[in-house]
Amino acid sequence: MTAHQYSYKAYDRNGRTAKGMVAAVTEQEALAKLKETGLLPVSLSAGERPGIFESALSLRRNSNFTIAQKIDYVSYLHSLLRAGLPLDRSHLLIAEGGGNRFIATQSRKIADELASGRSLSQSWESLGQCFSPMEVGMIASAERTGNLLVVLDQLRLILKQRKDLKDKVISASVYPIFLVLMSIAALAVIATVLVPALVPLFEGGAAQLPFLIRAVLFSKQLFNE
Repeated sequence: MTAHQYSYKAYDRNGRTAKGMVAAVTEQEALAKLKETGLLPVSLSAGERPGIFESALSLRRNSNFTIAQKIDYVSYLHSLLRAGLPLDRSHLLIAEGGGNRFIATQSRKIADELASGRSLSQSWESLGQCFSPMEVGMIASAERTGNLLVVLDQLRLILKQRKDLKDKVISASVYPIFLVLMSIAALAVIATVLVPALVPLFEGGAAQLPFLIRAVLFSKQLFNE
């Protein structure tokens, strides 16, 4: 099989950006060759065709983090930075961690922004609406004061509180709907099972059908028509 030339962008073991070409039959072979040399690929392409990493970067480009995804991302980043890893390396590890695909995609984009010389707050801002202005502002303030770990932990708590509140609102909204559906189901059982079983008890007698049963029968007749 014919080998192709793949253009790549990667990080070396020291976190420095490396660019170049590698010859391989497939993209998987090219990735394997780069990893054998100690490089961590960020993008890979042959000619004008986007490589598998660039395709992944385009996924959900106009989408946002869910609150749960954002909590996971901030938690991962806080743990890695607390362990002493640099920002760009931390994001590459998050991207390569095999977790949520969207978190990995956005982390790789942030790592690329950091490698180009941007700060973390600027990298977040470049993702569009993934992070709110308040969240970007918190990180920008942390970068100025040198309290990034503290602010990340505070942001994680804020996001968790927001998620808990959202879950409570959803639960409070779902419960009344559940009660309404159960009431409709109960009325359906009464109209189709209970009332028809009671009607024969009043046939041939002097007693008149109770008003509730007559109302249910009348309603059932209207629906049948």
